[in-house]
Parts: sequence; C-alpha cells; structure tokens
Amino acid sequence: MRQLRRIAVLGAGNGGQTMAADLALAGFEVNLFELPQFGAKLEPVRAAGGLTLSGIGRNGFGKLRLVTTDPAQAVKGADLVMVASTVHGHRPIIEAVGPHLEDGQVVVFNTGYWAGPRFQRYLKGLGKEVILGETTILVYLCVITGPAQVRMDGYKNGVHVAGYPGKYSGEVYDLVKQAYPTFVRANSVLETNMENINWIFHPAIIFMNTAVIERTKGDFVFYVEGVTPRVANVVEAVDRERLALCSALGIKMKSSTEWLNSVYGAPGKTLYEAIKNNPAYKPSRYTHVLYDLGKSNFITEDVPYGMVPVVSMAEQIGLETPTLRSLIHLISAMNGEDYWGQGLKTRDLGLEGLDAKGIVNRMIHGE
Repeated sequence: MRQLRRIAVLGAGNGGQTMAADLALAGFEVNLFELPQFGAKLEPVRAAGGLTLSGIGRNGFGKLRLVTTDPAQAVKGADLVMVASTVHGHRPIIEAVGPHLEDGQVVVFNTGYWAGPRFQRYLKGLGKEVILGETTILVYLCVITGPAQVRMDGYKNGVHVAGYPGKYSGEVYDLVKQAYPTFVRANSVLETNMENINWIFHPAIIFMNTAVIERTKGDFVFYVEGVTPRVANVVEAVDRERLALCSALGIKMKSSTEWLNSVYGAPGKTLYEAIKNNPAYKPSRYTHVLYDLGKSNFITEDVPYGMVPVVSMAEQIGLETPTLRSLIHLISAMNGEDYWGQGLKTRDLGLEGLDAKGIVNRMIHGE
C-alpha cells in the first residue's frame, strides 16, 4: 500500500481551509491552493503560515507546507490531491492543475457530484494517467470564523469514497483512509452520489422555507428551525424516490434517517426526530449561503448537479420521480432559471441509452 505523506488541498473556502488545518494537525504535509482570481483568501493564511482550527475534533494551529496560487507547485509531489471546492469550482480548478498532474496521482473530489465521469475524458486528453475519486459529501460541517481561523461544528463518520471507474475504488480507498480512517469504501460513484445528503435535504427545505429565508436573509437555524414535521414529509418523499432508483440499480442504500443515525449518531425513528436530535445541526445558521437564493449553492449545486442527474437516470430506466421533478420545476420558476436544462443528464455522464444493468456496469468498468 502506498504511504500517504503529502496532500494538496485545492480550494480555500470553508471546507478547504478546514481540511487543510485538520490534515496538517494530523501530521501530513499540506499544500493549500486557490485559483489566482480568489487569491485574496490565502493572504491571512500565508501571513500566519497556517490555520487555527477550533470546535470538535483536533484543535490548534496547523502549519502548512505551502500556501499558493501556483497550480504546478500545489500538486507537485502530492500523493493525494483533494478538491475541496463547490461544484462550480471543479472545472476551473481541474483546468488549472490538470496540465501539472503527475501520472499515478489520486485526485478526489469532496463532494463528488459526478466529477469522475465529468473529467476523466478531459484528463486523458491531456495525456494524464491519474486516478479520480469522489466522496459522498464533505466530511466536515465547518465555517471560516476569522483570518486564518476555522471552526469544525460536525464530523461525518462513515463517509463513502469510490474511484471512477469503480474498479479503482480499492486503490483510492487505501490511500484516503490513511487520512480519514472512518471513511468507507463504495463500489462506484453511483453509490457516493446516491448517498449525497445535500441534494436530498437542501432544495426541499429551502423551497418550503423561501419566505422565511427572504425575510431573514437566511439568519435562522436552517435544520432545527427550518424542518417541521410537514417539511420532513417532503424530504422523505424525495428520499423514497431516491431509494426506488437505488433498488432498481441493485444498490443497497440507507434511508436518510438511517444515514443521520449512523453518520452523525443522531437518534430518531423518523427523519424529523433525527434532524432535531442531531447536535451538529444546532449551530447551522447558513447566512453566508442563503442570503441570496439566486446564488446559493444549496440550489445551484444541489438541483442541477444532484437532483437532475438522478431524475434523468430514473426516467431513462422507466421510473417516475414526481416529487423530484416538481421541485426542480418549482425552484427553477422561483429563481427564473432552467435548472433542468442546465443540469447533468445521462448523456453528460456517458450513460445515455443504457438500462439499469448497463449503467452499473459502466460506472464500475468505465467505457
């Protein structure tokens, strides 16, 4: 098994800075990269020489090996490259570092949003023999609290990671688990994307709380105050459609309630109870995400990159998804956008025309 020593973290938002601090405190050499146009984010970190992490888990000052906007220096000699941006940062980051990646490097997207099938062909076109991977979700619930300071409010146990194609999942897992021992190997990115709780939760909760969000600019406790029993009913309807697709694909998947029980240790027999009993959700005041619903990644990520590909896949194999379809339509109307048109379809993932068995086979073995 390859020894993990140096990690490049790409993206210096809440997740990237927290990841860099946590991994540095764990004893790894860490390079933190941000695109030059967002380089101002790095100035306090560069001046401090690292990041101070507080909250649950490891606390203290994590000294970074390198803080840079130079993509070549960021990935040079890295055993593991962790993309920790929003989905909208995936392409510009990969286009920046792609020419500088080294054969054999493992590049993992946290959260994946189908990055493997989206970028494999592009990187092969550059002549790069790298291995792509995806996680279900960012392992941290976190926020930047000040210059070179981050806080971790929650840590997700049992996050799944897979390679693309799935035949590389073992190699990706063996490397990533050295940094994250609680990660679990998935067979393919079908599983990681189907388990991404973001698209299951965020759009439905936002739509059912639109008036509250607009009135408060998102200044309320999103999960604790935003989820009532009837809001939970809508989220559970989304979840049933997700589980029906998973069943048709032969994928065994936890319900969202079971996921909260397992990953966060949040007790509850219903989704409403598990959300209310999740200590990590109690400080979840996402004003930085919800102040403008036209730009919120809880919509602009989770609808076109989370919901749309699932509906596209379900409809291709003959399954109806009325709740998901309705939410895509209504949220598009709410924001004056066409998220269905903008979203990932089976053709974008190299899955067009395949039946359920063909979809699974393509995700495990590749083209």
